[in-house]
Amino acid sequence: MRLAIDDICCIWNSDNHEAFATAQRHRAFVKVVCCIPWKGKHSDVLLCGRLRNVSGREATLAVLQAEVLPRRCKIYQYGCDFFFYLDRRDPENGLERLGYKGEGRVLGVTRNVGGEVSQVRLLLASKCVVRRMRRDIRIEWNEHYCRMSGVLHVTRAPEFGCDLKNLLQEHRGTAVDGTPIVNISAGGARLWVPDEPEIKCISGEPDILLYMIAKSDSSDNLPYVLLGKKLGYLRETQANSLAVRVNFVYELDCEKSSNRLTWNKIAGNGSSRLRTYLRQYEGEAREEDWLDI
Repeated sequence: MRLAIDDICCIWNSDNHEAFATAQRHRAFVKVVCCIPWKGKHSDVLLCGRLRNVSGREATLAVLQAEVLPRRCKIYQYGCDFFFYLDRRDPENGLERLGYKGEGRVLGVTRNVGGEVSQVRLLLASKCVVRRMRRDIRIEWNEHYCRMSGVLHVTRAPEFGCDLKNLLQEHRGTAVDGTPIVNISAGGARLWVPDEPEIKCISGEPDILLYMIAKSDSSDNLPYVLLGKKLGYLRETQANSLAVRVNFVYELDCEKSSNRLTWNKIAGNGSSRLRTYLRQYEGEAREEDWLDI
């Protein structure tokens, strides 16, 4: 019998059976929304857990958390949607995170002595949507999280310290109050950038420079200076600025005192310094499984 779930499109030419087995080996956290009997009636239930006994497309979800969704059923009886992510090493971009999202069918439900769902047996789609995800938590930014920040368009990376100093001094003289950062992670950001013709040109080159001085009483507090490439801009506007999605490609090595600047490539891995700094604001993070960067 042919299932409807067999017709789901796939945008990544890989064996999803292998992905399910990998999710089991790496103990990936799996989310499943399914329509199953709950207290006498069918309800949409969110189950979170880990895969066991993977055999091809069949697998058992060992349930760690269960929550009834406060809505009318949107999924057909014993149908399900699943999601999980896996990290893999890419030769060009370093470590990247891939999210797997698809449909399936509930073959059986096991409950414990208290009547709670402890396991569900699943038949997963042979094909599913696979998409690159952010590796790092993205923080909704507040101007009070740093002492100073700014963003500007550059034609090339500054080569010498005096070039960067002049560039930043000139920019600070014309910058408006507040912060240009909308949200940020170790790998990228959404920034308010002056609405100029060249900003709308997606060249693929790292031409957006973000600088930020952290909030710290330390006398050796080093700034964060990052070069990123534009991934796209949103229709949102604010004070003659566009909201631009940026992927960080290079980070200035501020620990080297040489007049010639050193730019470290961080594409794919993100900034380890910035990642450490942002951890204190993880309470402001947004859960966005399906957006890149």
